[in-house]
Amino acid sequence: MFAKIHTGALAGIEALDVTVEANVAAGGIGLYLVGLPDSTIKESEQRIRSAFENSELRMTAKKIVVNLAPADLRKEGSLYDLPIAVAILAATGQVDAGMTDGSMFVGELSLDGSLRGVRGVLPLVAMARERGLRRVFLPRANVEEGAVVEGIEVVGAESLGEVAALALLAGFAYLVVRRVASWHVPAVIFATMALFALCTALLRGWSGAALWQFPLFHLLAGGAMLGALFMATDYATSPMTVAGGVIYAAGIGVLTMCIRLWGAYPEGMSFAILIMNAVVPLIDKYVKPRRFGVKKQARR
Repeated sequence: MFAKIHTGALAGIEALDVTVEANVAAGGIGLYLVGLPDSTIKESEQRIRSAFENSELRMTAKKIVVNLAPADLRKEGSLYDLPIAVAILAATGQVDAGMTDGSMFVGELSLDGSLRGVRGVLPLVAMARERGLRRVFLPRANVEEGAVVEGIEVVGAESLGEVAALALLAGFAYLVVRRVASWHVPAVIFATMALFALCTALLRGWSGAALWQFPLFHLLAGGAMLGALFMATDYATSPMTVAGGVIYAAGIGVLTMCIRLWGAYPEGMSFAILIMNAVVPLIDKYVKPRRFGVKKQARR
């Protein structure tokens, strides 16, 4: 799978447009960085792998080729860590590649997945605005500097996992505004998961509850965001009515929490969606949409 991410390079005080292209292919393993990267960028592989592991993200075992275009421009510095990581996430299907369109990513990754500030943010954000991009994702430490540039949205993040979650939410919000997707199913899934986790934490005793029992942990961990926002809202497999979608979403939330808390797998969202997809024909049978032009008969 192929994906590309916008970022930039610094040539003195001038910012230049750079595109990070990532392609996942068979026929090998490992991460290959091309496009005149310096030694700092070549070392980013180890930072990215550690950040993925500590952020509960998946690094594919297949061959990944990352190209920093244009290839004849020398790339220097650690600001490419975040765009390379996001390009890999998009190429491996963990982040929808379409939702990164119109966005620029800049930042250095720590081994634990947190983001460190970088230099030269101001000209990079100004260049992004001139290129017609809508938003820039930056480390939280650089937000104040980037916000000086008007006419473009500056999004600050503390970690790689937070960037992935924000990108998912931004992409889903765009689909909702365009009326391509509905917010009902994800909202009910998140509410069901949060209520389920809250009840189990209260039964255990709030002060003695472990981290994995708190609602926020379950909403942000694993594939909850990706599954609820983009997999469960698929038109081909979800119910036809809003009421049916609520039943469908509540079932996904309950099954996900049951699998996570008492099942043999740490992540249950995909299994829950598959199980509820099999129940969709039954839901549609009993929760039918009202036919156009047919009035509901009053009871006598």
